Amino acid sequence: MEQERLNNARLPEDLEEGTTLRNLEVGEETWTVPWAMNIDAERRCWLSAGYAGHDEPWGTVTMLVRREEEGFVVEIDLSDDYKWHISHALTSEDFNDQDPEKPDYLPVIRIVR
Repeated sequence: MEQERLNNARLPEDLEEGTTLRNLEVGEETWTVPWAMNIDAERRCWLSAGYAGHDEPWGTVTMLVRREEEGFVVEIDLSDDYKWHISHALTSEDFNDQDPEKPDYLPVIRIVR
């Protein structure tokens, strides 16, 4: 059976939010949602690289992420009651087998509370 060609609308480029955590340059910072940070079974913290970044906090966008030479620094808003779960599904292989040009997970080197 031949698959029908989909005629989905295409998002105009000027409406696309371009900043993701993966795209941050050293010295840049952005705001994102707390669940962009994953915790592995060894309690190491990682950012999901594809999450959107925003110029300022709003709604659930309450976590500030800054890229430094060694990795990423996360500033947590303590007035937010968000808590993280340890993920036993994340393993070292998830992080070691990444494409270095386009990683899925980014290392958090420090959490500021």
